Amino acid sequence: MQHAEHPGGTAMSRLASGAGRPLATGRRLGAGGQAEVLEIRGSHTEVVKRYFPASLNRDPRLPRRLAAMVAHPPRWRDANGHPVLAWPTDLALERGHVVGFVMPRIDTARTVELHAVTNMSTRQEPSMPAWLADFGWRYHVQAALNLAHAVDAVHSLGTVVGDFNERNVRVSQTALVTLLDCDSMQVTDPSTGDVFLCGVGRPEWNPPELAGADWSTTVRAPSSDLFALAIHIYQLLLRGEHPFRGVWTAAGDKPSVPALAARGIWVGAGGQLTARPGRVGLSVLPDHIDALLRQTFGNGATDPARRATARDWITALRRLAGELADCPVDPAHQYPAGLSACPWCASAGTTAVAPPVTVPLPPATAPVTVPTPPAAVTPPTGYPVYTPPPPPAVWPMVIGYQAPRPARTGRIVAWIAAACALLLVTLCLCQPFRLLQSPGDGAKANATTQLGAMRDILRQSSAHRARVIAAVDDVKACRAVGQAAQAFTAAAVARLDFHRRVLQLPLHAVGDGERLRTLLASALQASADADRAFAAWARARISRCTTGSYRTGDFEAAERHSATASAHKASFAQLWNSITPTSWHTTAQTI
Repeated sequence: MQHAEHPGGTAMSRLASGAGRPLATGRRLGAGGQAEVLEIRGSHTEVVKRYFPASLNRDPRLPRRLAAMVAHPPRWRDANGHPVLAWPTDLALERGHVVGFVMPRIDTARTVELHAVTNMSTRQEPSMPAWLADFGWRYHVQAALNLAHAVDAVHSLGTVVGDFNERNVRVSQTALVTLLDCDSMQVTDPSTGDVFLCGVGRPEWNPPELAGADWSTTVRAPSSDLFALAIHIYQLLLRGEHPFRGVWTAAGDKPSVPALAARGIWVGAGGQLTARPGRVGLSVLPDHIDALLRQTFGNGATDPARRATARDWITALRRLAGELADCPVDPAHQYPAGLSACPWCASAGTTAVAPPVTVPLPPATAPVTVPTPPAAVTPPTGYPVYTPPPPPAVWPMVIGYQAPRPARTGRIVAWIAAACALLLVTLCLCQPFRLLQSPGDGAKANATTQLGAMRDILRQSSAHRARVIAAVDDVKACRAVGQAAQAFTAAAVARLDFHRRVLQLPLHAVGDGERLRTLLASALQASADADRAFAAWARARISRCTTGSYRTGDFEAAERHSATASAHKASFAQLWNSITPTSWHTTAQTI
């Protein structure tokens, strides 16, 4: 690499973007163990993350990972231009070789890591910005909401954050958040189905099912992020308290955080682990927030599908943000309007009883503007800061049409109206739609959207089916058996996530919605069971594989699960094809 001296003594190199744009890099803005971040001369909105040669040599798949991320980005920037994700926007090339990527520039001088917000003692450190002192609970709620939006953006493409620790989240003075190190996330290339794993992680942020996992071979499900998301939200709402770091009241030494999480023992469960004395506890949170925490740390400890999703949190935190009361004593204190007194004053030993406050719930479709806090702080302008992707394009539907009455002023108008009615009835007869529970329930748009969401799951599941079939052939031929085992595991994780999504799909506007849901969920569960059995079969053949003798107990178990899945898929396809247009039809062999 050729270097030139940049004014001020810093090195400058000349790179090119994947689109052919010259990238004149300047001074180093930061560096880690794998790469350095360099400014782009003349740009205040972009930087280059350039990998060190050793990092490129260790991971030969890195250029393909980056190319997939650039080609298939999520909605990484909000409606106001704020970067929710530090996502690669273009490749950085040197002599035609990928050496890094272009990403949005994050103003680290005006933001702090998440732990600086949640840790009250960290706020007092001299190096922290002055605005943290006025970062009241309203901002904590807003930051939690924005964090849920960021995770929803990541999950919208099937990407998994993976290393979801507090140092990878930056928070601004106005409670905006940005997720960093996106290039380490687990990414799936939708055009090829290749999965690029997240090779790092910290035990205290991992869900129980990933305890002791080998990150070099572990395929993570989006549900693994939801455990860490709930911990972050818990700490934001309870000002640094941790769900698994209370006072141990049982005999013996206190178990580790991962051990407590695996057993579903947390502060809210009662009994063996209690809140630290003098700290504000769960009683300050409204029931709908408390329920999501219990759902995630209780049943969700052993059943990842039970965890609150990012969209669950968005709904709950939007509601909470619209129901806050201001403390009459300390303007930096806010709390749920249902409480009779300020809990933050109470924990500090002061008394502040709030006057009666009636706060109506915000409209479901209108943003809630946050009231103006003290002048020293710029208030959030409202939410959501991240605009979720629009629903998939839906096919046109004609149902419940009522022909207009003929006008008395002329026969021509009546004739046109009758002709239109006849044409529309003909269209309905040519393509039947049994989508609505009743023609007059006003849900026809919802029905197409709801079936469109299910269709997206079918498409994604089909891609995994093709990879499983190829992997079975590879193992039979003793070819790339280790990679095949990984493909089976990835397919099982994906199908379980599809199963969770199917169970959560709103299908109330679809006449046969619940039957569709049951059939598809049963098919996906059986497919996941087959994938796991195939994975066990492949792992057993990694060290001793001979062609022609592949039938084992695991293989036969996989075949039984596959037969069950095929039966459910055939029933599903028959029902699906009867209520959707021809272009949407499917078969048991393509699910």
